[in-house]
Amino acid sequence: AQSRRVAEIFKMRYMDESGFLDEDDIDLEIKCLYHLLQVDQNRGKVISKKWGDVLRWFGPIKDNNGYPGFLGRIKRVLKLPYFHGPLSEKSALHSLRNERVGSFLLRFSGKPGAFSLSYVTPEERVAHRRFYFCPNDNAFFKFNHQKFYSIQALLGAFQKQNIIIDGKESSVYRCLFDSSKSGNNYIVDEDHDFMEE
Repeated sequence: AQSRRVAEIFKMRYMDESGFLDEDDIDLEIKCLYHLLQVDQNRGKVISKKWGDVLRWFGPIKDNNGYPGFLGRIKRVLKLPYFHGPLSEKSALHSLRNERVGSFLLRFSGKPGAFSLSYVTPEERVAHRRFYFCPNDNAFFKFNHQKFYSIQALLGAFQKQNIIIDGKESSVYRCLFDSSKSGNNYIVDEDHDFMEE
């Protein structure tokens, strides 16, 4: 019965208004997962350490209600324009060094399962705050003793206190979401007209 419910939820999630499955959305989510797992760089193979890291950052595959939110969480984080992925603390410091107060970026932390928020303080120093994804209690993000059900909500709390203001954009994952790139491995060639006149 639970597997039937999961299948229904899955269909509802990817169903468009016309009643057809939105394959582009799931294709994009799988493309995001492949990118994180570095499948192309590893000759089509998944390295177990990478898989473990991805599960710590975004797992479980199904939440307590049986909803398959894993791929959606990956896509939502990678789509954030200020998410820099596997950027080191030193590189984050360098990237924000000459930025104005309140500038920030989000990145994977060096600790598996954690993210880091790096930002410019009023004293014009770069500070780093680590927060964790906690998959057990309906998948939330935890900072200090507070729970947030999305990274956006957690960052919103920082923005309300004027700790962070402007996100420093990253191009690390932009290629995954660039609508000018074609989907399904077809190349869009708008510069040439191959039809004879």
